[in-house]
Amino acid sequence: MNSVLILLVIIYGLSLIGSFLGITLALPIEQRQESLTLLITVQAVLIASILGFYLGKKS
Repeated sequence: MNSVLILLVIIYGLSLIGSFLGITLALPIEQRQESLTLLITVQAVLIASILGFYLGKKS
């Protein structure tokens, strides 16, 4: 169980770093904040639902 949680945290961190770099290099300053907010929110919800499903199934 710990390895799955560690893997999810690593994947989440790498996706945030990649997304941040991609957005900051590709978009103008005016559109960056909106895009980053949307992306971080969506990723956090997806990771939370995966963790909830995984931990709920284990209980």
